[in-house]
Amino acid sequence: MGMESHVRGLGILYVVVGVLGGLAALILLISFGGFGGLMVQAERADFASGPMVQVIRFFGSGIIGIMLLLAIPSVVVGLGLMKFNPWARALSMVVATLHLANIPIGTVLAIYSFWVLMSPETEPLFSPTQR
Repeated sequence: MGMESHVRGLGILYVVVGVLGGLAALILLISFGGFGGLMVQAERADFASGPMVQVIRFFGSGIIGIMLLLAIPSVVVGLGLMKFNPWARALSMVVATLHLANIPIGTVLAIYSFWVLMSPETEPLFSPTQR
């Protein structure tokens, strides 16, 4: 299997991971009633004034926001990699670094990304004269 097919496969993986991550974030957001729902829902509970509820609200909305923000670049990078756009190679390194914290799927994707995109055989595929 040549590096061209590895790059295309990597692009497909980025699109799939981005779409699934975005859908998971939207499902969480809807189930909590939106960012406002994260705040209002806990206010109705008897223990709403406790520090633990505030921590849960803070981290819950933060995690959902990070999931949404990581989904968009993943899809963009995936589409760029499938078309062998030169900017996609550099941007995918940044996105792969961010995916390292997404254990285990994101970590595996990031390691595979580094292997594919840092390979000497991959560099000519992204040169403007090649395509």
